[in-house]
Amino acid sequence: MLQDELVDNSQITGTAELLQDESFDDSPIRGTRSLDDIYQMSNVAICEPEGYEEAKHNPEWQKAMQEEICMIEKNCT
Repeated sequence: MLQDELVDNSQITGTAELLQDESFDDSPIRGTRSLDDIYQMSNVAICEPEGYEEAKHNPEWQKAMQEEICMIEKNCT
């Protein structure tokens, strides 16, 4: 039973060869950016109200708020 649990050396060698294969992209990550930077560079416009006072005048947000209140009441939370 111990032999069944041991890994075959050929499996390890095969895995090592795959890791050294040139088809793998192992170039280092050059840096990271914040999501804010990415949004600014991609010209993404997020049109959400800043608060309740602004949202209460928008019919779509009124509907969303009412649906949320219904779910809160339904779940007794």
